[in-house]
Amino acid sequence: MVRRNYTEDDVPEAILDTTDRGLSQNEAAQKRGVPQSALSGRLSGQASRNERIQAHQRIPKSQEETLIRWVLRQESLGYAPSHSQLRACVEAILKQQGDNKPLGKHWTTRFVKRHLELSTKLGKRQEAARFDGFTPKAVNWYFDIRENEYGWIKPENTVSVDEGGIMVGFGLDSLVIGSSDPKKKAMLKGVQSRTWTSFIEAVTATGRALKPGIIFKGKELQKQWFLNEFELIADWHYITSPNGWTDSHIALEWLKDVYLPQTEPRDASDARLIILDGHGSHAQPDKAKLLEEFKTPSPPQLHSDDTPKTSRQVRDLAKHRSRPTRRKYSKIAKGLEALEMKVAVQNARITGLEEQMAQLRRGKKRKAVPNPNRRFMALAETLAAGEAPPDSKKAEIEVNVDEEVESVIEVGVGLEDESDDFRVVTKHCQRTRSGREVKISRRQ
Repeated sequence: MVRRNYTEDDVPEAILDTTDRGLSQNEAAQKRGVPQSALSGRLSGQASRNERIQAHQRIPKSQEETLIRWVLRQESLGYAPSHSQLRACVEAILKQQGDNKPLGKHWTTRFVKRHLELSTKLGKRQEAARFDGFTPKAVNWYFDIRENEYGWIKPENTVSVDEGGIMVGFGLDSLVIGSSDPKKKAMLKGVQSRTWTSFIEAVTATGRALKPGIIFKGKELQKQWFLNEFELIADWHYITSPNGWTDSHIALEWLKDVYLPQTEPRDASDARLIILDGHGSHAQPDKAKLLEEFKTPSPPQLHSDDTPKTSRQVRDLAKHRSRPTRRKYSKIAKGLEALEMKVAVQNARITGLEEQMAQLRRGKKRKAVPNPNRRFMALAETLAAGEAPPDSKKAEIEVNVDEEVESVIEVGVGLEDESDDFRVVTKHCQRTRSGREVKISRRQ
């Protein structure tokens, strides 16, 4: 029979399904995953299994809850207790209460199984200084410095470097096969030391791994160290030191021979950033020379040509930035888009007005051809009426006036719109070349 997994919170829900929601015991048990026998016993007033065995347990429920909080607290601090440590702690509590009997063989396993908050897991060893240094204050400080001081450096030019090591050989203690006599100890003969091999590894913010630097203990590299099986890693940077540790001279050698050639940026004006976590050297470096050769880069001075002028250029600058910085760039880009729309509307309006002005401009002036017979019209009309011809002086004046009038430029302005509102004809208003209006004298 398959055992059903349920919690104590499922039992009250199953009871409510039976008493208030009209379900049968079998339906409520299947719905909540509670055995029908347990549900039937609870409905008949029977206590839970934990409550029944609580009286027979050596540690009361309140102390168990305190013990659970202590275990979780120790885990958060990096000191999760083992089974033996938990057993020793409980036995010390029982001795203070006057109970000197030892705990059962499987008490720790059953204690963990009885409380769902706890579980047995594999603990991974980590350096205490690194564990203690991982605090919210340190993390926030790092990201503030990274964003404010070095946020302008590209991700492909940002490299994280770390130092590690491998112990080669047997340790001081190990499991061996020997006599079953508990009084006889197994003594191991050998050099009580281990060879240490260090390595310097680096990876960029885009995920590209650089060739590592391997540091062996010795004076010179020997060819027998590199067999045919290691041809794939033959191009790594191998160094030797008297103790197999790194120092400032080895770090500078790796920096010049490995890091700088592999991280050469495409643009010569781009800077590179090294993030070094917990690196400790065993020799004092030449600080003045080091700072002179590898000084902290400063952000490049922005030229007027480098200033973004469109929303697209602003959005390109927001790439590979933090989320708050991207939000600020997005606001700037939206503002530029609104201004670009306004400028486009104004340019379209200016273009339309220029087209209208071109349509309203006057055409070129043309000189009207005078009628030569018009000079004799006044004389013919006078003779036909039987009147005396005018004096020569008056006739000369009239002729001069007529000549001046005939020399007037009559211009008809014709537009594409042929309506009367847009046609101006100066035929009824005669003017001289100087623009003076000519009044025709009345004849008696």
